[in-house]
Amino acid sequence: MKKMGFINTPFAYNKLTELYLQTGLHEKINTLMDEMKEKGVIQDKFTWKNRLNAHVTASDNVGMESILHEMGKDPMILSLLAGGSCMQLPQMVM
Repeated sequence: MKKMGFINTPFAYNKLTELYLQTGLHEKINTLMDEMKEKGVIQDKFTWKNRLNAHVTASDNVGMESILHEMGKDPMILSLLAGGSCMQLPQMVM
């Protein structure tokens, strides 16, 4: 994958997170996210969706809240999830 240039894009990581979701290996997703940060690979909307789905599947409310809080701090993430528009998303009530 490195020779093909996939290692510097979120695509390969997203495919691995999908595999881990399907096989129930949710704990490995955090390791992948750490690796993405270390290598400077930017998370896209599929990465965020997979991360959130992992916590949903595991019924991890604390993890879900953590992801949502992290997403709420970065307007670029909200823009990605809104389809790239400048649409104002509703604020979460905590």
